[in-house]
Amino acid sequence: MEGNNNALTKFPADEVKKFTEYVSFSLINNKITSIPVGTFDNVKKDVFIELSSNSLTSIPAGALNFPLATDVTIYLNYNPISNISPGFLQGTVHLLSVLSERAFEYNKNLLNIVFL
Repeated sequence: MEGNNNALTKFPADEVKKFTEYVSFSLINNKITSIPVGTFDNVKKDVFIELSSNSLTSIPAGALNFPLATDVTIYLNYNPISNISPGFLQGTVHLLSVLSERAFEYNKNLLNIVFL
């Protein structure tokens, strides 16, 4: 699904939950402020999420939970993220490359990420 440059303010969690095999969302340059916890719990295969240039300020514990997925790529560049909760990748320990090496690039407000 592509929804770039649409002034979206809410992550389309209900749409994501319809897919169990493959999820590919490009939501660049919107005004999305949060990722609901549990959105990706049922995805069993590949996940590609591009959320660069939105209004994400925090990522709560479990928001990026992919307990069944086999391959995950996430981009969160250019967001004003200042808080990432411990456990934000809860249930995703099996995916060692869950975040792109540049996933948080240019997030100037982000002080640190704690992986517990």
